Amino acid sequence: MSTLSGTIYPHLLKPSGGNATERESRDSSRPSELHIDTGYLEASVVGPPATHSISRSGSEGSVFVGLPLTVCDSTSVRIYQAGEAGSPEAGHFIRMDWSDDKVTFSADVLGVRTCYFARVGKNFHFSTDLSELCRRTYNTAIQQSAFASHWLGINQLSHECLIGGIERIAPGETFTITSKGIARAHVGSDSSTVPQENFLDALIPFLNFSERRTSLGLSGGLDSRTLLSLLVSNGVDFQLHSFGESDHPDNRLAATIARSLGIERVTLPNSSHTGDLAMAQ
Repeated sequence: MSTLSGTIYPHLLKPSGGNATERESRDSSRPSELHIDTGYLEASVVGPPATHSISRSGSEGSVFVGLPLTVCDSTSVRIYQAGEAGSPEAGHFIRMDWSDDKVTFSADVLGVRTCYFARVGKNFHFSTDLSELCRRTYNTAIQQSAFASHWLGINQLSHECLIGGIERIAPGETFTITSKGIARAHVGSDSSTVPQENFLDALIPFLNFSERRTSLGLSGGLDSRTLLSLLVSNGVDFQLHSFGESDHPDNRLAATIARSLGIERVTLPNSSHTGDLAMAQ
């Protein structure tokens, strides 16, 4: 999985645009590293090239890290590349756009990828790797309210960062930095279309994405088995996928369930670059 880290110098951003000198380089000895320097923005992207892309046009540019997806047809998707028309329709990613007057970050609507920010003096430091930002800013104090929402849970019940003095982007949020300050906006769903009286009634419409075939990540745990039951009982055309070694207890259970239901299932291998790179390959 690629990581994005860097520093923004807001006082060098020009309110009405300007002519910043922009440099982009990739270390030939380390092709997985990309460096950007515009004067007001210093950033580096580190990781497998399959899990990041960059586009530039004049003094503007954009970077994606993660796995943004675009739909090809009713049965297939491909990785979205920075600079393409439109926006990713699915996947998990962090996007950074820059111009002479602002730098904007945005997250996928599921919040699988996030980016962290900390202000030190007049400057903003950022990273998709929390430990990297802690090293840059020396922030190490646990934020108890956020930690409590995460305790013994896989998913946080709060969008607060676990470390004090550091902020994080929420799912579907944009975070814009200009010479005048920061602006945050959230892209939410239309709640008027979601029935409020029954949780299952609200969930079921999201299980079948038009003509696209659904793939459910089955781990053998309660959450994925609940979704599996809903998919089967509602007649959705889908397949199953799991991550990791085939002899892992979760995967053995998932394989047993798939065989008993006669549903196609694939196993994506773990590696030093799990998740994004496995899906990209």
